[in-house]
Amino acid sequence: MEQVEERLDEREHELGRPFLMYFTRHFLLEEVDSQWIDHLKAMDHLREGIYLRGYGQRDPKKEYKKEGYDLSSR
Repeated sequence: MEQVEERLDEREHELGRPFLMYFTRHFLLEEVDSQWIDHLKAMDHLREGIYLRGYGQRDPKKEYKKEGYDLSSR
């Protein structure tokens, strides 16, 4: 952790605090967006395949909720 703090201090001196905060915010939001898109794609794939559960006499809505929760808790 100390090495990370030292490296951040170096970058802050090189770029200045406003630019460092801008880049940090940009990359953080980019990562959150990427993770959210991956989550939405996973839920879409789950939705496409869940209707088959109806043939097995299971409620597709309950199965979607259950598997969606399991998927998000990983």
